[in-house]
Amino acid sequence: MHPIPPAFVRGRRAARSGPNVPVVPALGARTVAGMRRALVVLFLVFAACGADSGSGDAANRFTVVGTEMAFDAPDSVAAGDYEVTFRNDGAVHHELAFRNPEGEFRGRRSIAGGQSVVMKVTLAPGTWELGCFEPGHYEAGMHKPLEVT
Repeated sequence: MHPIPPAFVRGRRAARSGPNVPVVPALGARTVAGMRRALVVLFLVFAACGADSGSGDAANRFTVVGTEMAFDAPDSVAAGDYEVTFRNDGAVHHELAFRNPEGEFRGRRSIAGGQSVVMKVTLAPGTWELGCFEPGHYEAGMHKPLEVT
C-alpha cells in the first residue's frame, strides 16, 4: 500500500508545490452531514415539483373497464387531454371507441380479454359516447354516454 502523498493531506500543499500539485481538502464529518442535508432538501424540492413531461397529471386520467356487453366508466369528466386506461375484464375482444358530439371517432382500440391499454384522447365539451363496435356488441348495449363539461 502506498502512503498518501503529502500534497493530499488535509488540504495543505506539500513542501513541493507548483501548478501541477493539486490541493484536495479533507472533508470533515460536519461537511459531509451538511452535504447530505442539502441533497435531501434538493430531493424533496424536486419531488414536490414533480417531473412533468407535459403529458398531463393524475387529474387527467381515468379507467374504463369493459365486460360482456357493458362499460364501467365515469358518467362525466372535465374537458381536457386524458390518458385513459382501457381494461378488458371480459372473455372476448372488446373495443373502446370515443365518439364526439358530431359523431366522429376520436380514438378507438380493440383488445383481447384480460388485456389493458392506455389511450390518449382530447375531450371537448359536449355529450360523447363510449362504444364497442366489435360485431354485435354495440347492438347488444355495449355503449355509454360520457358528459364532458
